[in-house]
Amino acid sequence: MIPNTVKSKSIIQDEGAVSPVIGVILMVAITVILAAVIGTFVLGLGDQVSQTAPQASITVDSVSTSNPESDTASDGIDEATITLKHGGGDPIVASETEIKVSQDGGGSVTFAGGSGDEFSTADTAVIFLDEVDSANNEYIDFTDDGSNEYEANGLTSGTGLVDGGTFTITFIDTASGQIISEKQANP
Repeated sequence: MIPNTVKSKSIIQDEGAVSPVIGVILMVAITVILAAVIGTFVLGLGDQVSQTAPQASITVDSVSTSNPESDTASDGIDEATITLKHGGGDPIVASETEIKVSQDGGGSVTFAGGSGDEFSTADTAVIFLDEVDSANNEYIDFTDDGSNEYEANGLTSGTGLVDGGTFTITFIDTASGQIISEKQANP
């Protein structure tokens, strides 16, 4: 009988030694799974952040319109100048941004393919529209040197500028297609 008692004690002692080994294996497995989940989340979040559009605060500084006596068109104003101010946030890079200017009851023009110049905090941008019936005279100037960063892509709809129509200026990030900023300006 003594030999059986010795065997029972040795089996009990062996089973006690297996429990810490299983615990360590489970802890390692849980750690590996958590690391994989966290790594996937962080890498996925990093891809998402790189695809977001810049964020900028843009305000309308002034809108001026003119209708010279020599204007023979009876459909409204002859030209408009919209001055915008960059109030903070990310710079808007001309070559990476499409700008659409439309007017209630009037036409709309899309500006794309600008230079590499930036519209940054405290900068002023000038949008010049001339009847919006031709792509020859519309431009956006991001700098004070008189060079035009954007030339008009042409009339996309409407018949031209109209008296009293509210302008909507939309900045669109070309890479993501997301709207950076959209502002309304009253003449």
